[in-house]
Amino acid sequence: MALNKARIIGGLVSAAMLAALAAGATTASAASGPQRGGTLTVGISQETNSFDVNQTIWSEGLELNYQSLLTHNFKFQFQPALATSWSESKNGLEWTFHLRKGVKFQDGTPFNSYAVKQDFQIMLNPKYHFADAASYNFIDPNKILTPNPYTVTFVLKAPFPDILFDMANTYGGLQSPTAYLKYGPMGNNTYGTQVAVGTGPFKLVQWVPHEEYVFQRYAGFNSAPPYLSNHGPAYVSKVIVKIIPDDATRLTQLQTGGIGILVDLPAADAKVAARFPNIKVLTAPGDNLGFLGFNTEAKPFNNVLVRQAINHAIDRVGIVKALFAGMATPAYGYFPPTTPGYFQDKKAMSYNVTEARQLLTKAGYPHGLPGTYTLATSNDTNLTQVAEAVQPMLAKIGIHTRIETFSTARWVAYLKSGKQQLFVYHYEWWDPNILQWFLQSNQMPYPNYFMWKDAATDRMINAAYAAPSWNAYVQRWDQLAHYLVGKAVWAPIYYPDQLQAVNTALVHGYRIHPTDIVLNDVWVSQSK
Repeated sequence: MALNKARIIGGLVSAAMLAALAAGATTASAASGPQRGGTLTVGISQETNSFDVNQTIWSEGLELNYQSLLTHNFKFQFQPALATSWSESKNGLEWTFHLRKGVKFQDGTPFNSYAVKQDFQIMLNPKYHFADAASYNFIDPNKILTPNPYTVTFVLKAPFPDILFDMANTYGGLQSPTAYLKYGPMGNNTYGTQVAVGTGPFKLVQWVPHEEYVFQRYAGFNSAPPYLSNHGPAYVSKVIVKIIPDDATRLTQLQTGGIGILVDLPAADAKVAARFPNIKVLTAPGDNLGFLGFNTEAKPFNNVLVRQAINHAIDRVGIVKALFAGMATPAYGYFPPTTPGYFQDKKAMSYNVTEARQLLTKAGYPHGLPGTYTLATSNDTNLTQVAEAVQPMLAKIGIHTRIETFSTARWVAYLKSGKQQLFVYHYEWWDPNILQWFLQSNQMPYPNYFMWKDAATDRMINAAYAAPSWNAYVQRWDQLAHYLVGKAVWAPIYYPDQLQAVNTALVHGYRIHPTDIVLNDVWVSQSK
């Protein structure tokens, strides 16, 4: 199948106009060093559903408002954040974290061991059914010890070698218990939409749905991780994160100065963007996997032969060449290359239309599947294009689909409904425990929107979490992933590179981070 490589980028201003704009602006140069003040505008493609760490499905932007006990530097190495140091007991059952002193939440309440304990106990309370609680179920909420205000010890139910990862990711961001009890589900339930209180460098002050998030610099910020240069409050006074689903509009906004940083840069636009004055394209290895998913409870996708047939119907190499301009890799496994346990199984997922048809015949569908099925996706450009590429590939083996796209908020509701049949989506994660998030039976209907209910999978997940060492932990997830490939639980398609772009006439000091938007070292040019 030949895929259309042409894309129309509407509304792009000319290089001459951009050069004139840049020449006519009176700005502070990067050479003068960091300056305080000004507004930084960041463009993203998708909107979150909530700024409540316990309930969000999309973490982009949360790292401005929140901090975790640990973090990662630009090389993806663990670094102190709200904790200054940590240690493990000999039996692996107790992890002690020593906390920064003098830190306050953005509402003025103290950050200390008691706040950490309360925050985790709220998140782990089964009454609220927080999806993220499953990632921290190795902690006994009744055995979080606080011997003094700046020491907290987590007593685990079993040794858990991956605790540092969970304590460093965005979803482990600490929220003010005082604010959460007042505004969260146990209060007036406005937390995450109207209120969000962390210890991060910026405080969320406004969220205009479908348009933007507005953050103000937190003047009391004093807990920057050591890998940053600026350890005090951020240089920038205000950050506006604009939600711009349309790629051409985001790119035009970057070029004309409407935004300074473009976080979601489609691969097809990267070469276009690099040709314009003052635009610098940033790249980093990706930790993202794009896939075609199935509702494994719904007929005919509850038949493993049908799922295997679909895996063989997808021309992954063709999709990557046509849609990603060489800035992605075909995917034949369930983990991105940055994930421990990464592997490829090209035999199970080779592009082979003849074999796909034979599998459908064996499944009882010699003439293809009856009817037309919904092929759903969110309104992310890459995902929509992948869905459009997959559609004729499925038709070639007798599976006919209609594409339906959803905004992020509607997308979550759709997946929770259990009505999905086929869907193109992606995940961004750096740990093999993503399989627990997606596929443990007690996670149905969300985030286990594959509707995968399998006793062997549950046993293998529990065994992985009970691993006595890091090597055993990775090995057990790897075994589960190979098992799931045989079951064809989903069809991996591509690993995209991480692509961003900066208007260097406006923004200085920005570096692409493996997982977060990190802005504490960033300053902006200001007109005089």
